[in-house]
Amino acid sequence: MRNKKYPSFGRGVLVLVSLGLGACVDASEPEDTALDEFELDDTELRIIDGQLTTDKPAVVGVASSVGLCSGTQISERLVLTAAHCLAEVDDQGNVTEADPQSVQVYWGSDLIAGFTGLPDPAFLGWRGAKRIEIHPDWQYITAEAADFALIVLDGKGHADPLPLRTDDVALPSGQSVELVGFGTYEVLEIEGETEPQFDGRKRRGDASLLSMADLDPTLADLDDVLYTVDGNGPAANGCFGDSGGPLLVDVGGTDTVIGVASFVDSLLCDQFTFYDRIDIAEDFVDPFVKMSPVLECVDELPDGSYLAHFGYKNRATWTVQRAVGSDNRFHPASPDRGQPTAFEPGRQVDVFTVPFTNGALVWKLGKSTATASANSKRC
Repeated sequence: MRNKKYPSFGRGVLVLVSLGLGACVDASEPEDTALDEFELDDTELRIIDGQLTTDKPAVVGVASSVGLCSGTQISERLVLTAAHCLAEVDDQGNVTEADPQSVQVYWGSDLIAGFTGLPDPAFLGWRGAKRIEIHPDWQYITAEAADFALIVLDGKGHADPLPLRTDDVALPSGQSVELVGFGTYEVLEIEGETEPQFDGRKRRGDASLLSMADLDPTLADLDDVLYTVDGNGPAANGCFGDSGGPLLVDVGGTDTVIGVASFVDSLLCDQFTFYDRIDIAEDFVDPFVKMSPVLECVDELPDGSYLAHFGYKNRATWTVQRAVGSDNRFHPASPDRGQPTAFEPGRQVDVFTVPFTNGALVWKLGKSTATASANSKRC
């Protein structure tokens, strides 16, 4: 758990308190959790003023040697979560990443049930991690932390992925948002100590955005990197264990990720929740999306030259940017043959053409290639 004071913004001192459960629950020992909490009436169980849900299948539980967190499946084999869910920092500032072999991702609505073998009607499956990636600019003790991490799964995820909102124009103060995660549902104060109540079940809640600039002009720059969720009154707040979970908005009837849960301003989780804006992490996320170039066919032209028709498949659910370079190039030179640098989601057919005369023309996109030659299928 991290704790750092920032300037007052009118409702008390902003205290940076991470939402990971590493200090509260050991992922290897779920039996220590109070399972008798399952007997409580559902209306008493909440994200913090939220509701239990068996919906939102792309919102996953994340367990590792660091602790328990939440995350979101964002493509076929990618899960997005918070950096502090998969890495720890010692007193000297040295970062230790979780062993990928310790990472387990859970699709369902009851993380503790998944560990203990109890029934979960929303259970879809588990996956391990092939690798993990921590945002290179992540800093543990600052609000501008780039608190992002990716889990490259060892197989296909078990849900339809959610898209990311990559528009760098911030959503306005007052925008309705939805919080989802597997974290603490209540924080009690007992003899002056805070006691988070956790049962590992997925919850959702409604709230709205507010602007840090409106609360304190000296903190206006935080609006460039964070979404602040106003959880005062009946609105929902994130809490411990919700780290890495998504902040969602409805875009054309589709849940869309706009932020990743990072920290709260109070150990009671009763005022504000802060989400790192996903649009600032587009350059970090996009290179890990699996892309496939596709040769559609080749035309033989009257002068004896050829025209190759190319398309592609983008396995993400948002437009991926990939500039001409080592991961988007043609061979032989020139590497730029008019290919796209913005790739729409899904399978896109016959997007562009490239003339060539003889030999092989190779388009490399990510780790995959498509090759055109005089012997390729005719259009």
